Amino acid sequence: MKVSVREVNAPTISEYYWSSGGVITRLSKDGKGYAAIYKVDVLDLEVTYMCYIYIMIGNNGWEVVNSERLPGKIKTINITATGTNPVYISAWFDSYHLEYYDYKYKLTGEYGGMWVLCTMKGTFYMDDFVEETTMTDIETGSIGCIKALFK
Repeated sequence: MKVSVREVNAPTISEYYWSSGGVITRLSKDGKGYAAIYKVDVLDLEVTYMCYIYIMIGNNGWEVVNSERLPGKIKTINITATGTNPVYISAWFDSYHLEYYDYKYKLTGEYGGMWVLCTMKGTFYMDDFVEETTMTDIETGSIGCIKALFK
């Protein structure tokens, strides 16, 4: 399953804020899955850009399994999860690639979604959401801060 967004926008004009957002794939209804998250931190006008691969163990249990500091803003995020043991996770943030082999969790489920969270001064939005496996109806409900689930 592959989930992606284009036109990621996380502005960098403020005294202090943080904004993050990304895409989630292979998400089961019990909240387990994988996420590619892009985070922008601004502290005293110094900007830090980071990308992460997360494993979501439950509704609020997130574990960072790979991360990297980026030299600047990005415009696209995508993540692919394939296999069952191990699950291979491949995340792209523009041309920056992170990957991870998950031998610990045997996750099932075929849901993709978006995740956005920001402070009052921060804004974060994404456009052109694509889930390239099932492309079907919106699944009602939410897990954590996921704004949309597709099945």
